[in-house]
Amino acid sequence: MRIFPIRHHGPGSARSLLTAFEDYRPDAVLIEGPPDADALIGLAASSGMQPPVALVLYPPDEPRRAVYYPFAAFSPEWVALRWALQNGVPVRFMDLPQSHQMGLERDEPDLDPLGTLAEMAGFEDGERWWEFLVEQRSGSGEVFEAIAEAMAALREGRESPPREALREAWMRKTIRSVKAERLAVVCGAWHAPALSGGTARADDKLLKGLSKTKVEATWVPWTFARLAFASGYGAGVESPEYYTLVWETPPEQLTVHWMSRAARLLREEDLSASTASSVEAVRLAETLASLRGLPLAGLAELMEAAEAVFCTGVTTPMQLIRERLVVGQRLGAVPEDAPTVPLARDLEKLARRLRLKQEAAHRALELDLRKPNDLERSQLLHRLALLDVDWGELRESRGMGTFRETWGLEWKPELAVHLIEAAVWGNTMEEAASARASHDALALETLPEVTELADQVLLAELGVPLPVVLGRLESLAAVAADLGHLMDALPRVARMLRYPGVRGTEVSSLQAVLDGLVGRIVVGLPLACASLDDEAADLMLRRLMEVDLALQTHRADWEGALAGLASQESLHGLVAGRCVWILLDRGGLSEEQVAVRLSRALSDEPAAAAAWAEGLLRGNGALLVHTEGLFGALDDWVGALSDEAFQTVLPLVRRTFSTFTGPEKRQLGERARHGRPLTKAPSELDEERAARVLPVLRLLLAGGGGPAG
Repeated sequence: MRIFPIRHHGPGSARSLLTAFEDYRPDAVLIEGPPDADALIGLAASSGMQPPVALVLYPPDEPRRAVYYPFAAFSPEWVALRWALQNGVPVRFMDLPQSHQMGLERDEPDLDPLGTLAEMAGFEDGERWWEFLVEQRSGSGEVFEAIAEAMAALREGRESPPREALREAWMRKTIRSVKAERLAVVCGAWHAPALSGGTARADDKLLKGLSKTKVEATWVPWTFARLAFASGYGAGVESPEYYTLVWETPPEQLTVHWMSRAARLLREEDLSASTASSVEAVRLAETLASLRGLPLAGLAELMEAAEAVFCTGVTTPMQLIRERLVVGQRLGAVPEDAPTVPLARDLEKLARRLRLKQEAAHRALELDLRKPNDLERSQLLHRLALLDVDWGELRESRGMGTFRETWGLEWKPELAVHLIEAAVWGNTMEEAASARASHDALALETLPEVTELADQVLLAELGVPLPVVLGRLESLAAVAADLGHLMDALPRVARMLRYPGVRGTEVSSLQAVLDGLVGRIVVGLPLACASLDDEAADLMLRRLMEVDLALQTHRADWEGALAGLASQESLHGLVAGRCVWILLDRGGLSEEQVAVRLSRALSDEPAAAAAWAEGLLRGNGALLVHTEGLFGALDDWVGALSDEAFQTVLPLVRRTFSTFTGPEKRQLGERARHGRPLTKAPSELDEERAARVLPVLRLLLAGGGGPAG
């Protein structure tokens, strides 16, 4: 038996392991991994399996407790699996099964033996030390003996934590069960010294009485972004894309290849990166390595050299390099015959038909809902959202009205587990989303929640649960007592009434809901706006704006309610000012009437006056630019403030002005600097200056043929 202590996801370890296997030619292989997934090992040899991938193990009744075992092409465990399968050598996993591990406590601190050894060797961290010691090697089986000796010295006098002791006992038990002349054992470096000792009797005693949980397993695609974080068994690397290049490239060519890729990437993004700069960056990286006593430039030297040569003080190129060439955006693939739930299969079929590709990188998807394929894409993404499978995030769209949707797409590995969780609702996307929506309609208790659900059901085009959801919405809207809930629900209901023009969905029953919401809001608004503090007034302001923007009918009732509200003496200034602005915008008040109201409000104590002005002007600097009476009233008010009062209201006024656009601020600044309107009124026309251009105008109007009478 030979033990090969490796580092999870280490390309140098993988290269050395491959060399050692070719030399040792084992007739059986054991790998640190979950025996619960032994039946899936054969799929690793499939042409449809493209790393990065992961084994996922989960209790069928609690998929959220899933544990992941990710593999990249440069992972030593993956290399061992592939070598054994390609050479017809029996291969198994040997770690403590997850059926037992899921019943154990997870309160033990993570072990960091590499960090300890790195500190002893004078390195800043374990990753950099391991890269120097192992990853930059061309491949040698001798390194494993040195690693085992180092770990044995590090573990001397230390007892394994309880969980680790159980794992190592199971590994020893598995090793004893294998009858082979040349057994290869591949394990994390920390465990190596513990696997050749112990007795069967002691291990059996330690393992006796372990609880057992039913566990299922499958393969799922993984991403480099997820591989860059700690996985289910405590492993993880900072630079998976860089490690892929380390695995695929001879060490002596690595610096040139990486820097060439960096330059090409920058040029593809229209950033400067000449061939001469690439040569200079290679030389700088090699010089840094030499000064630091390193045989080859590592990632730190490559990044420092790239930043010095390509970036010239700009951060964007390095962000791009780190994202694409250090972490990477690769998404793996698994064969079609890998076990999975029917719901996941239905999603794969729909995604292929609709040409929706699962990608690890963020990308925007613009949908025109007048096109059948785009409409079906929208339906699918909304159905996934109902099932908490957030492949896409709906973003605010501009242009094309309600006929357009913009989605941000990113496939994350954990969505495979979310699909497993959602499979309890049905075997197809339509069936599962319908069942989930019907269940939620009866479980949700507040009007805003059910209104949001109704919106999602309509967008997802689910006919089965629609009557249930709309019925629940009507019943809650009829009895809801919270005016805030009514106001939050109204914009969604109003928007849903516009869906027939886009999706052809029958929603006429919602008109009665909207009518009822408007009536109850109009009646309850005065009482709800009484005695508001600053925070509540700010929330009410936003609700007033959302309701006003949503309402295309009932305008007379709504504006009448706002007019009555604005006349209340004790109304918070934010709400009063916003009511006046809405009435002005809708033609219910003239500019002169608003100027009078502003002047009256500014006569109040400074803080209340500033709040009224903010309610009127927030996000609407154009009103102040183009209305002389408002500008004059506000200018006179500020000028008359005492020093103490000015300091009190300055933050409030500054907050209001921060909502103005840049051009609006410039125009207001010019007006304040000159102390007069930006353009002269007709009565201030300078007739003498105007007379000077009349002869030229006569020539132009006459076509240049001479003076015109």
